Amino acid sequence: MSVTEFLRKADFALEAAKRDLGAGDFDGAANRLYYAMFHAARAALLSIGQPVHGRHQTIIARENRKGSLRPCFLTSQLAPRLPQMA
Repeated sequence: MSVTEFLRKADFALEAAKRDLGAGDFDGAANRLYYAMFHAARAALLSIGQPVHGRHQTIIARENRKGSLRPCFLTSQLAPRLPQMA
């Protein structure tokens, strides 16, 4: 999948979360928000050449060890690229 496809998935999940929230389905909204963030993180990782395959906990653990998504990194290197990724 491409960065654009992951961002599209994140956007769809966010829209679903808004619908669930509006319908009073808080568990469903929380679930969809998790996936929105997960797919956005995968887009960010892919944009810097990091692997994005594997189970959720595998990706999270891998990036916690590497520190690829530290806030300073996002601010200094990834943030300027966000408009290009959309």
